[in-house]
Amino acid sequence: MNHQASDEIDLIELWGILRRHARLFIGVSLSVLVAGLVYAALYVPRYDYNVTIQIGGMRDKSAFDLIDKPQSVISALKESIIPEVISKYAATHPNSPISRIKIDAINPLNSDVVVLTARGTADQQADVTSLLNTVVTSLDASHGSLLKLRIDATKKLLLTEISDANAQVVKLVRSRDEITRKGGASDQALTLLLLDDQISKLQTYLFNLRQQLEVGLVADVRMTKEIAPPQRSVTPSGISRSIIVVLTVLLSVFVAIFFVFLSHFFQLAKE
Repeated sequence: MNHQASDEIDLIELWGILRRHARLFIGVSLSVLVAGLVYAALYVPRYDYNVTIQIGGMRDKSAFDLIDKPQSVISALKESIIPEVISKYAATHPNSPISRIKIDAINPLNSDVVVLTARGTADQQADVTSLLNTVVTSLDASHGSLLKLRIDATKKLLLTEISDANAQVVKLVRSRDEITRKGGASDQALTLLLLDDQISKLQTYLFNLRQQLEVGLVADVRMTKEIAPPQRSVTPSGISRSIIVVLTVLLSVFVAIFFVFLSHFFQLAKE
């Protein structure tokens, strides 16, 4: 009972303190409330922008070999390509808030795609989209150079195989012609059949190599590209105006109570 009475007296005393400092309470709470409402009115919603990129590569026999591993692509984007693109933009737009934008790169589910993400206002959509497209273009150019090196190496290998196969065909044809010129004895008939079979197989092999050289390389190449153009989220990201208003109301009450009791404490200290 005594404990409950003590609690009741304390609550009454606290209420009395608040009543004695009503002006301070109202003044502080209104100040915080007005500041919060002004901030909410001036607050500009921000949206998420993203673009999805598919990493290119070449088909090597039955497997598709990516130009680079996804994690290596992300490292190149974060450490080199993205900072360079933003730096160039900042040099030509020194006073633009876009020059301080943060572009991130992620690899969802360890797949062959990379997603670029950025955040900006609705008014900044054109600039953010342009920056994302520039990053994609830079990555595509970098991968294009790597892909050209691979294509050149594959062409060189195919030309070497074609040259070797041609040399074998010439050698086999000479052997066959030499046997035929000598009369093609009956004991050489089986040898001639084997030679013809080897020549036929090599010619088929040469045909396939030439087809791969002329057509297959282009068909088996996939450039790094956007799967879809940059898109903006439908709803704003982060805190909304309504949440700011609610938090402002709560904060104004707590701040006002704090100042009231702080003022009361200093009054007691003077006494």
